[in-house]
Amino acid sequence: MIVNTLTNRQLSLLNDKPSVLFFKLSVPGIIGMLVFGFYQFIDGVFVGQIIGPAGMGAVGIVYPFSLLNNGISGLIGTGAASIVSRSIGSGEKGVLERVFPAIFLLNFIICAVVTVVSIIFAPQIVAFMGGTDEMLDLGVQYMRIVIAGTFFINFAASSNMLIRSEGMIRDAMIILGVGALLNIILDPLLMLVFNMGIRGAAAATVLSQLVSMVLSLIHLRSGKSIIDVNFFFKRLDFSFIKKILKIGFSALALPVMAIIEIVTAYKMLDLFATQNDVIALGTIFKIFSLLLPPVWGIAQGMQPFVGVNFGAGKLKRVIKGYGTFTVYATVFTLIFWSILMIAPKLVTSWFIVDDSILNEIFNSPKIFFCLYPLYGFMFNTLILLQATGEARKAAIFVSCRMLLFFVPPMLAICPFFGAIGVWLANPISDLLTSLTAGIAIIGVLAKLKHDPEYE
Repeated sequence: MIVNTLTNRQLSLLNDKPSVLFFKLSVPGIIGMLVFGFYQFIDGVFVGQIIGPAGMGAVGIVYPFSLLNNGISGLIGTGAASIVSRSIGSGEKGVLERVFPAIFLLNFIICAVVTVVSIIFAPQIVAFMGGTDEMLDLGVQYMRIVIAGTFFINFAASSNMLIRSEGMIRDAMIILGVGALLNIILDPLLMLVFNMGIRGAAAATVLSQLVSMVLSLIHLRSGKSIIDVNFFFKRLDFSFIKKILKIGFSALALPVMAIIEIVTAYKMLDLFATQNDVIALGTIFKIFSLLLPPVWGIAQGMQPFVGVNFGAGKLKRVIKGYGTFTVYATVFTLIFWSILMIAPKLVTSWFIVDDSILNEIFNSPKIFFCLYPLYGFMFNTLILLQATGEARKAAIFVSCRMLLFFVPPMLAICPFFGAIGVWLANPISDLLTSLTAGIAIIGVLAKLKHDPEYE
């Protein structure tokens, strides 16, 4: 039964039109990731409305450590998912016995180190990010609870990526959706009924991810998956671990570079702007948690399509699919972008109830996200590089986005114009990154077209 299911899935990925596969793969991905992003969005709404501006600022300051979790799960899950997808396309089944113990071991070791260090040094980290007085205290409370659940959060995410790598996007997103809905229920329950305040918001996040992790494991062991769930660590070798980490490095680099970007932004605001601008940046991050998921959902839907067809040598189909998925991604970003550009004050008011602060900062997200329609092209290009094993190019692409294109403009503008330097740095970076993506994709497409197996 499993073989038949696998065969049908393979035939679909290898033969259905890319436009048809978009609706099979990316639409469930968009819905699932929107629900996932929506619960982070609602998390910010609850904190902003219940705790107040200081709570919103505290959550914003701790946001980089949510990105660190994304980086760890991406490092492990993206590398493993790429290997699984290509092995399905090529017919190589041996790696499917080694991939699960590999992601478990890597998650356990890395998360243990991050958890211990972050809990011990939480006050120093939050203070370095610009937290003072009430914002410092709230930030430490929130961070310590979220970091305590690092293993659950990351193992849930990387296991979910394995499910997506087989083309079972709907199943993966249902699991994410259950966790997200649970978080929305737990947020007000823990914050208000159990009077836990901002600690309740953090605990809701950890508990919901624990449930997602359990559901992912149940799915992998249910017979639907071809991945062998075992703990035979003796079957692992360093070369296999290294392969996972090499491919997944760009997925780690993206949030790590984002952390550098965010830390720099907060320091610039601390030096050259006001506390209200710090609150504005926290608000931007919560808006970003709603804007990013549809783009990422499309890119994640494209990943098994690219991986399986690349593994099968159907390179012409890889190019066609990349173009189709990117066009759809651009349409989706334009819809969300239009809402933000037309009604920035309405969107910002979901988080900020103080009219004096709202009137001062509501245009900040509009400037920050003014080139958001380019995100579909940028993310799909990154996924194409990862899925085809172009690990070095993917890492360079991500590094340029953060270190070269974002930080230097911000450092140059902020001393003279204050917070506007932070808001302008993002569209400057988006433009330069898109140009870099254009150069990268031209090279990759040329390489695929000149491959002897191109068909």
